[in-house]
Amino acid sequence: MPRATYLIRGAAEELALDPDRQNDVFKQSGGYPDHVNSSLTRINKRYFMITTINVEVEDTGSGDTTSMVVPLNVRPDARGQIHRQFTFIDNFSNEVSASLVGHIDWDKGNVNFSVSFSDVTGFSYSVNYANCKCVFSPRSGEVGRVKVNLKISGWDINIDTHEDFEIELETETIQDYKDIYNVDQNRSHSIVILNENFVNC
Repeated sequence: MPRATYLIRGAAEELALDPDRQNDVFKQSGGYPDHVNSSLTRINKRYFMITTINVEVEDTGSGDTTSMVVPLNVRPDARGQIHRQFTFIDNFSNEVSASLVGHIDWDKGNVNFSVSFSDVTGFSYSVNYANCKCVFSPRSGEVGRVKVNLKISGWDINIDTHEDFEIELETETIQDYKDIYNVDQNRSHSIVILNENFVNC
């Protein structure tokens, strides 16, 4: 069975996204424009995630404001739609319900989102920014491919077609074939003599 020996992939970059506007994640990358841009790279759909949002809380009575980080860990769907309903406890011990709605254009790298909050008497909420993790994969070349070593083994059997013979298999081999390939070695090894020179096992 092939197994990955090592994986060549760019590390995930942490990017900041502003609410209620279009964010170009290609331009925010540290590799832009020479190594990361919409022509050379694509956004890896498997690894893109909005991890946290930074929420500003204002006490409308006193005018005091404070900010806090709310964990999210939300991924877009295959069409790039982003949606998450969540609750959190603010710095004033209020339970707040919120809804995040957004979209990512996988080809152009544009991300926009907005967050709405439930009404809490005496307080108002807004989003300063959201943090996301993004992996950029090359559109061509060997970078980002899994490199494997293939191991192939076989058995040469020399027999007299006019005589019976017995195949001896270790218990581990029989179990491996059953678990991995769903092949029952005890049942599948039957001898069919097609002619004097060919034997099918």
